[in-house]
Amino acid sequence: MFQNSNAISVLVVDDDPVLVHLIELRLNKMGYSVLGTALNGEEAIKKAISLNPQVVVMDIWLPGGMDGIDTANVLLGKYNIAVVYLTGDTDPETFKRALLTEDCEYLTKPFTDDELNRAIVQTFYKHMMNYKVREDQSFFVRLFTSMSEGVVVTDTDGFITSMNPAAETMIGSVNDKTRKYHSREQIVIVNSIDGRNMENPVDSVYRNRRSLGFPKDAVLITKDQNRIPVDGSVSPIFDETENIIGMFFIIFQINRNSYLRYLGNMKY
Repeated sequence: MFQNSNAISVLVVDDDPVLVHLIELRLNKMGYSVLGTALNGEEAIKKAISLNPQVVVMDIWLPGGMDGIDTANVLLGKYNIAVVYLTGDTDPETFKRALLTEDCEYLTKPFTDDELNRAIVQTFYKHMMNYKVREDQSFFVRLFTSMSEGVVVTDTDGFITSMNPAAETMIGSVNDKTRKYHSREQIVIVNSIDGRNMENPVDSVYRNRRSLGFPKDAVLITKDQNRIPVDGSVSPIFDETENIIGMFFIIFQINRNSYLRYLGNMKY
């Protein structure tokens, strides 16, 4: 399991009190700051106003006059709070409707701790980047350079336009600062089991207009040919008119326990 770099504050919303409690326990164990819980949309909005969480983890199907998607649109539009959707229903129409919520992630029950962790971190950073790029360029620069996760930003064709210090440390600096490098040149990710390269995700993200996670057992090959177990994703960056203007990679180095499991799977 990769680790979240900061204690992101979370509000948990589900109409099943037992499930709410279980999710709260799992988030606390992962190091998140769970500010509270709610059982319906109206209660979620009231608590979000008073507690000001950074991310709301919320079931789509909620009782009352507001379902989870309605609630998410209020939280994002009026209070600038990002949402991770949870659902046991894989209905395609529901999925399409949920994806209209900007910056959201979507998890189908049951989900693992790794999946929940990644969804929260991706939602938080994607929301902050998309919002702050439009609202405060200087804040974006400070956030970009201070993040402990590796972040690589590309244009729509996959050529790298910027890379934060964490990514440069993890991957290695480019040799020639005068030319453009494609993300496939710099971000070499293979499967730790069979050694196959991950397919370039830029085309898929551009086509589907949604985030794409790294495959299971992903390993980053650095410039020094070191192998680092990683997790992460590639997400689109939108302008004010919802046109894709680039992509960004988030790369997490997996923690020690996962690394040991990775070593145990290596073939010599």
